[in-house]
Amino acid sequence: MSWNQGGSPWGNGGSGGGNPWGGGSGSGRGPGGPEGPDIDEMIRRSQERLKNAMGGQGPRGTAVMIGLVLLVFLALQGLAQGHLLGFYRINDGEVAVVQRFGAMVRQEQPGLRWLVPLVERYTAVSTSRINRVEMGVPAQNATRSRDGSAESLMMLTGDSNIVDMEFTVQWRVADPVKFLFNMREPDVTLRIAAESVMREVMGQNQIMTAIGSGREAIRQDVEKRLRDLMATYDAGISVDSVQLQRMEAPAPVIDAFIKAQNAQQEANRLGNVAEGYRNSVLPQARAEANRMLEEARAYKAQIVAGALGDADRFTQVYNAYKQAESTTSTRLYLETMEQVMGGANKIILEGNGAERVMPYLPLDSLRRAPAVPAAPTATTN
Repeated sequence: MSWNQGGSPWGNGGSGGGNPWGGGSGSGRGPGGPEGPDIDEMIRRSQERLKNAMGGQGPRGTAVMIGLVLLVFLALQGLAQGHLLGFYRINDGEVAVVQRFGAMVRQEQPGLRWLVPLVERYTAVSTSRINRVEMGVPAQNATRSRDGSAESLMMLTGDSNIVDMEFTVQWRVADPVKFLFNMREPDVTLRIAAESVMREVMGQNQIMTAIGSGREAIRQDVEKRLRDLMATYDAGISVDSVQLQRMEAPAPVIDAFIKAQNAQQEANRLGNVAEGYRNSVLPQARAEANRMLEEARAYKAQIVAGALGDADRFTQVYNAYKQAESTTSTRLYLETMEQVMGGANKIILEGNGAERVMPYLPLDSLRRAPAVPAAPTATTN
């Protein structure tokens, strides 16, 4: 049937004047204007055709139609959520936390898994990935934080100096359930906690210690305190390490601090030289002291042995004296006189000649005076 003939392709042979939508009192035409399509009639006929395709009217056709609609809806919902008909895959190193109507019901390990569409949903959390939180950047490469301010760390030390620093915190998810539900933004909490702990530790150290030999001690202290603090938060985060990239004085005073640090290094060098000299001299001094001590001990033993020997000898003389007092007294007298008079100049006179010697004649001088040679006798011819 052509469009310009009477009637319409929809089977309505009313006076349409060549209108393909047919005539009649349709709701789509205006008064005095061209006739429009009858929308209600089109919907009714479409429903009848769908029922006929589903096996006719009745409960069976209605059930099949509802099932198809529900199946199409579930398929579209699965595609919208990233999985089809509830099937999804978990990659290695991840754990899936499944929620049913918002409540956590189970955790799934890597592999192909299934959940109830429209009722359950999952969140994949990586437990093997090492995450990094970078705190502070150099001034020339300063970025913007969430509040729009330049992200840099200026910290006050215990001796009222300022340190410009940069450090990194490496962490990973230890408990996916706590990581998802115990805190709203655990990574932001970790960033704030790391900065707070670093400021606390820096406030307890001096600047020369911080930028010098105390860097490793500060790093270990911050790492321990940050782990303890995150454990109290119970956020499911495990802090692996804290690394100090940069710790130096601010740019306006960096030259003075470099000179001070060089002086500190020179002092350390001189201290090492003195320590080496001490280590070389001290063993020799100890050896000399031990030698002198051994000599003193030997001298002590010698003197004590001599004193004991003299005491024993005196005891023996005394015992002999007690046995023969007269003989011993005479012997002691003679020995004493021998010691006293042995080196003196003396003249011994014995017999009658001793009585005729004048008491004041200096015999000892005469004895020592050399003989005067006789004068030569003059001879006359």
